[in-house]
Amino acid sequence: MKTHRPASKNQQDLKRVAECLYRSQSSNIYYAIIKRGGRQIKRSLRTTDGALARRKLKELKDQAASLATSGSGKITFAEIAEKWLTSATLTMKPSSATRAAGVVKSLAKTFWPCAGP
Repeated sequence: MKTHRPASKNQQDLKRVAECLYRSQSSNIYYAIIKRGGRQIKRSLRTTDGALARRKLKELKDQAASLATSGSGKITFAEIAEKWLTSATLTMKPSSATRAAGVVKSLAKTFWPCAGP
């Protein structure tokens, strides 16, 4: 079996149990290590039971599969601000929505001179 050796004392010694499923040598707690969009996702499954760990791993894989990944893996402030404004202004009064749009526009100038919505 493959074992991940810690590089320092702060890291855990994980032993591979199954595909994407690891168990800590010191605490016997299961961990999931999966890749999504070129990035590694490591989560404690918070259990010492193998069957429960496999079920939680499947749930985590399903959640990770539903994550939106863009080609570069990055999103600009303007894009995230536009998405937020669209959803947040639905429940705001018109004056509050106008003020929020102004604040986002000002923040966009700070984060990136050409990134305003």
